[in-house]
Amino acid sequence: FSEAASDNHISQSSLSKQIKALENELGALLFTREHSRVTLTKQGKILLPFAQQTLQAHREVVTALQACNPARDRHIALGLIPIESTYRISALIAEFQAVISEVANIDIYEESQQDILTLLDNDVLDLAFVRTELFTNTAPYEIFPYRKERMACICPQSHPFAQCSSIALKDLAQEKIILLDRKSSLHHLGVNELTKQEIMYHISCTVGSHSIILEMISRGLGVSLLPQSVLQQENNALTAIPLLEDIYSEISILRKKNRPMSPMKKHFWTFITNQCDRNKRMPPSSLSNIKLEVSKAYKTSK
Repeated sequence: FSEAASDNHISQSSLSKQIKALENELGALLFTREHSRVTLTKQGKILLPFAQQTLQAHREVVTALQACNPARDRHIALGLIPIESTYRISALIAEFQAVISEVANIDIYEESQQDILTLLDNDVLDLAFVRTELFTNTAPYEIFPYRKERMACICPQSHPFAQCSSIALKDLAQEKIILLDRKSSLHHLGVNELTKQEIMYHISCTVGSHSIILEMISRGLGVSLLPQSVLQQENNALTAIPLLEDIYSEISILRKKNRPMSPMKKHFWTFITNQCDRNKRMPPSSLSNIKLEVSKAYKTSK
């Protein structure tokens, strides 16, 4: 219930009251509550497919009505995990705005990966940048890899690790490790790799943002496992030490399959996915050609 409440941005008590009101209205007990375990009753299982159909019908009605609003044709809802400054997403948006004949209205939602995926599944978002190295539920989405980078140990310049050209994960056994919280896939990537190698590790703290982790490291409160790019800007207090193990994090852009898209959304998707391809194989000089192709395609579609 707490996870469901968090996904819907309401308190757990409010969710429980709404479920109780629904059970009273239907005259049926929908959930069996045993300690921390919650399961559907027989009546709950009967209701579930009808509830899913109702939600899908609501999304389709909203999409159809929005298509009648000219302003919505230029609207794009984009979800980001906290990566914008690291991966130049704002620069991509600026480049896209420069090649289309009309101004796109882009709403940006910066949330944890778990919250971004919930918003995407509920059709609040059109597109989203998320980490996909541990992504398993790929069937509902169209996914394009955008950026892949190696993980590193972030530590103070004064730490003994700073004198090493590289370290192994086992070297972290005696360290206080600071990780992003459980809503981040980087948390699970780090824990999975440490566990896989049967390393006795100590996570001293979990927090919600990279900047807080870097501040804590600079004050000597521990080290962290993060992508090397978090220190892309000059930082005299911290350093990124490469790992001997090949551990990578991948940023991808994704959208729900078969969801209707306006011409503006389609061309934004085309622009971004072309950028993904360029990151993998195209020389920098290809950017002008991509911009020209997207601009021509958008004008033709109108």
